Amino acid sequence: MSISSLKFLKQTSLSVDRFSDNGVEKNLHYVIKNNEFSVVVELPDNVENTNFNRLAIEAQLLYDCSPKPKEVLQVRQKPYKYKGIVERGDPRKCTLQVSISILSSQHEDMNFLLEIKAKDSETNKVVATGFSEPVQVISKPDVLRKKREPKKKKRTWNDRITETLERLEAKQNETIRLISSQQTCGMDSDPFQLLNTPKHPSEAFETAFYDLVRAYREMKEEERPTKIRKLVTGNQFDPTVNEMVSSLHSCTSSKSLDTSFPSKGKPSSTVTDYGTVKTEASDLFPSDFDINNLVEDLFLP
Repeated sequence: MSISSLKFLKQTSLSVDRFSDNGVEKNLHYVIKNNEFSVVVELPDNVENTNFNRLAIEAQLLYDCSPKPKEVLQVRQKPYKYKGIVERGDPRKCTLQVSISILSSQHEDMNFLLEIKAKDSETNKVVATGFSEPVQVISKPDVLRKKREPKKKKRTWNDRITETLERLEAKQNETIRLISSQQTCGMDSDPFQLLNTPKHPSEAFETAFYDLVRAYREMKEEERPTKIRKLVTGNQFDPTVNEMVSSLHSCTSSKSLDTSFPSKGKPSSTVTDYGTVKTEASDLFPSDFDINNLVEDLFLP
């Protein structure tokens, strides 16, 4: 003959969470160590002609584990206390006031059950029995708050390497952006140009002038007039161009440039105020080159 099951009417606790155990939804009650909580039970309908005034109630603390609960072994002292109070208006109901003292590192995050039995006082025969909802013991309410906070994922070596690479990539992109912005402002495409000391304006003008002469010399003779007039016409409204044309023309008109060059020997060079070697005109112009005509071709309409 099977033993009847007690009705569990109420179970108090600090807080309740829902969880799934092998696909079965259950309530998990959090209680504080050594603090009392209540479990209210009632005799089943098929148990007649008796009540808790005539029955002894017994509770046993078990581990909530599969496939079936296991008893919590008593080492030095009983790990829990309880007492039953029969309801005055209805002696078929009984309230158990329970406190659990067990709490150690090995029991952390473990769930417990109370197996409650109602026994006949005379024969000690079990009339009805049942299990409470799972209980977890904590030391203080703040522990519950920490349990419910999202757990931070532990960083692995892969995470650290990925973060380092991302930082390096960000710095590389920033460097490329700075180089691109410098290029937009007129810098040479060579990124090492950023490391060079800017030239003095007079030195830059001198270099540009010699570059102009070299380019003129390398052009085909029949191309020179068309190209020169195209450039000058396109910049005729620039006051700087007009000023430069006027200056060059006045210089070539007042003083004839010396275009004679030695027939033998190496080109001479001098050191400028800026520490750079300047090649003399003898290295730049062929013996038949007329600088006066070049100025007139370049800058006179």
